[in-house]
Amino acid sequence: MSALLATLEIVIDVARLAALVLAVLALLAALLDRAVRTRKVSPFGALGRFSRRVVDPLLEPFERRLVRSGRSADSAGWWLVGAVVVGALLVIALLDFIRDEVVRMAMAAYGGPRGILLLVVGWAFTIVQIALLVRVFASWFRMNPFSRWMRIVHGLTEWILAPIRQIVPPIGGMIDLSPLIAYFLLKVLESIVLRAL
Repeated sequence: MSALLATLEIVIDVARLAALVLAVLALLAALLDRAVRTRKVSPFGALGRFSRRVVDPLLEPFERRLVRSGRSADSAGWWLVGAVVVGALLVIALLDFIRDEVVRMAMAAYGGPRGILLLVVGWAFTIVQIALLVRVFASWFRMNPFSRWMRIVHGLTEWILAPIRQIVPPIGGMIDLSPLIAYFLLKVLESIVLRAL
């Protein structure tokens, strides 16, 4: 088990370093693209040709989405930087989560039936908390609430969100604090239940 944890730690360290390198490269690409667009760097010089050959294909998906939404494609480089940073943070968070779950499973196996019960209860709370986060992100990106996955997410979360919304309605009709309140209530409830077991 310690070899697996050591390997996971190495993978997490490599992922952090890779995230930093990718973020710096994305930032350099955004700065180069900006310099070429504003003609501070000649589009026909070596850097300009490099930008057209390497940077432009990276920015093309962002430019298309920006133009489709009625925005200027000039900010595509900054969207690339944001996507790289957010993606890297998500990968690192996922690796941290996997490492923590391996530790929890090892402790549960060592604790016998009581340890396994604690693990299962902890997983149940974690699943609902993740479903809350998915529901929040889905509302930001306007995902179809009637898709199969979103129906599952709604089923996992509506039991706690509906009563909270009755007590704390959305602020100004738009800002819904119920997922945040539910998340913290679940954390408190989880600690109470785990201590009781």
